[in-house]
Amino acid sequence: MITLARNYRSAAPVVSLATAVIERTPRRRRRPLEAQIARGPQVIRHLVANEHAEAEVIAAEIERAVGGMSLLTSGATRAANAHDEDEPALAFHDIAVLTRLQVQADVIEEALGRASIPCQRADDESFSARPHVGDLLARLRRAIERGNRQPLADAVLTLDPHTAIDPRRQRAVELLATLALPFGHDLDAFLEAVAVGRDVDLAQSPQRVSLLTLHASKGLEFPLVFIAGCEDGLLPLRLPGLPLPMSRKSAVCSTWA
Repeated sequence: MITLARNYRSAAPVVSLATAVIERTPRRRRRPLEAQIARGPQVIRHLVANEHAEAEVIAAEIERAVGGMSLLTSGATRAANAHDEDEPALAFHDIAVLTRLQVQADVIEEALGRASIPCQRADDESFSARPHVGDLLARLRRAIERGNRQPLADAVLTLDPHTAIDPRRQRAVELLATLALPFGHDLDAFLEAVAVGRDVDLAQSPQRVSLLTLHASKGLEFPLVFIAGCEDGLLPLRLPGLPLPMSRKSAVCSTWA
């Protein structure tokens, strides 16, 4: 028997916390796990009353991490946090909020919106399944067939003059235009890339906080990560098909790189 007991990717604080959680799993054989990276991110736990309070804590911590969204950011809040203020402020795309279920992100997205914090949701589904993407691609095909000679990225941006009315449609236009940049005028190659691309491949887009499920976040790395809903029954998820205890006290865990 060969036991894989060395972790070469995560630092000691993360490995120690993860091991403590995993050891509570019933009928799981204990085995040692040693981090080869001694120093690493801080792990901070915030105990909150419910998912709404949790979302507000996340929004406030993100605001503090990027240096404040307004002059209302309190010096006391900044001083109370364990993060070293001598470090440069993070950008929005340096931050991710992870949830066990997609539905958990609804409340968090609303809280970030109230705080004027730009964010994007991504999962492991095909990018073409996003709202408005199919319609926009059909419009793009018709525009090219009718003689539009613009580069694809420019053509996407001029598809719909009413885009600004619908934020989700506007976001789809922006993402399609960004994806189209390297393809120039090659419509077939662009359509193929959209068809096989996953929504999560767009994570860490410029100046947006990423809202991801734990499953979709595999392989990605961020300087600051929040794990929402750290409560019994949700992490790990148990009793499928039954109502989740969303109103019970839970914790949000944040890690600083």
